Amino acid sequence: MNTSNYKLGANIAHLRCTDLLPYKEEANTTNEFLRKIFDVLADFVKATNDRHEKILDFHHPHDMLKLLDLKIPEKGHTLQQLVNDCATTLKYQVKTDILTTSGNRDEFCVTLVGRLDSSTEPPALSRNMAVQNQKEPTLALQTAQPHALRREARRDKA
Repeated sequence: MNTSNYKLGANIAHLRCTDLLPYKEEANTTNEFLRKIFDVLADFVKATNDRHEKILDFHHPHDMLKLLDLKIPEKGHTLQQLVNDCATTLKYQVKTDILTTSGNRDEFCVTLVGRLDSSTEPPALSRNMAVQNQKEPTLALQTAQPHALRREARRDKA
């Protein structure tokens, strides 16, 4: 996801949120801005479901501060900066999906921690510790399949 792919037209890139609806009656500016935001989101969804994409482009927090300015200026950011910030934020998000290799829609897949299939008796939630760089442990939750949870609920009622 390259943030330079989302350039607004030169006539609106420098504008601010007060130049959009409902502050201004000009709908074309708002439409172009929202189309770019949609492009960012659509590309993120595609990347999330692409098995060849990295699950996480890990950066330490102090490095992330250099990539994404989280300060809120008094006048606000330009529309182009808002689009860039959305693209940058999504670029460094953890990418998970619910698509499975078997195509079975009843299975729930979290690419970070693997998947449970119908041959295993799933716990409701199990905790797995993953260690990144031998320094920073992170907690990942592995979720059971929805149909298995329904089966457990029916068994408990009986």
